[in-house]
Amino acid sequence: GFSGAIYIYYRLLKSIAESNHPIDSNEFQKYMELSAKKGYAYALFNYATYANIPDRIPYLEKSAKKGCLDAINTLGMIYITGYKKIHIDEEKAIIFLKIAADNGYNEAMARYGRMLVFGECVEPNAKEGVKYIKSAIEKGNLNAIFFYAYMLQNGQGVSVNKKMAQKYYQTAADKGHIYSM
Repeated sequence: GFSGAIYIYYRLLKSIAESNHPIDSNEFQKYMELSAKKGYAYALFNYATYANIPDRIPYLEKSAKKGCLDAINTLGMIYITGYKKIHIDEEKAIIFLKIAADNGYNEAMARYGRMLVFGECVEPNAKEGVKYIKSAIEKGNLNAIFFYAYMLQNGQGVSVNKKMAQKYYQTAADKGHIYSM
């Protein structure tokens, strides 16, 4: 019905904006907010991410409850880093990052895998962590490639293999990973 049309129009405006065509930003904001208030998962995520609102967390949480992996990962990252002065909550961060990682979210696989390998906020489990990192590498995640190179170089969760470490560092650098250059 009508609420579906609001969301479709908002998505159209978003698509136009992403193609660098000028749009009326007030109109875009209006329909993004309307779509979010109607409860569309990605509209909630986008509203929390792009709108100039003081408290984004409730919108992200609503989006996450509807299964939006972008929101789930973002909440995990916010709670682990304390972004924008949000209270660090390692337990929530782990829950959100694991959900996102288990559902194939590339960044979450790299981050959660690293946490497992290095015992960051979780009980160390290198074997499990390596699985997540390798899955992220298969999806081309530069951080995972870099982490894996470091692991190979230092024997963290895997056997030391400096030749393979060099290969992974080179791959990360060739693809633009800033710390590999």
